[in-house]
Amino acid sequence: MPALAAPHLAAFGVLNAYLWKRTGKDRIPVIVYSTALLAMALAALDSGSPRTAAGGALFLVSDSLLAVEKFGGLHLPAHDGLVMATYTSAQALLAG
Repeated sequence: MPALAAPHLAAFGVLNAYLWKRTGKDRIPVIVYSTALLAMALAALDSGSPRTAAGGALFLVSDSLLAVEKFGGLHLPAHDGLVMATYTSAQALLAG
């Protein structure tokens, strides 16, 4: 699992480094939430189920997209569609 966790940990580090100066008074809640999100994604990865692992990773992507728009001012083309596609896919994989 350590090798599979590396992308999750890298995404967590890059996202929080990017958002650090941009979150202002919300810095601590963002760190706490992103840590909880990372823990969920790592638990999904450790479940032994590829579907659950993929769901955890997609949920991490979905909320990261929300964070970079809200705090980072990064507006990606088709942002709303990307968020909903990753979020609903994550939910379907985690529930299935």
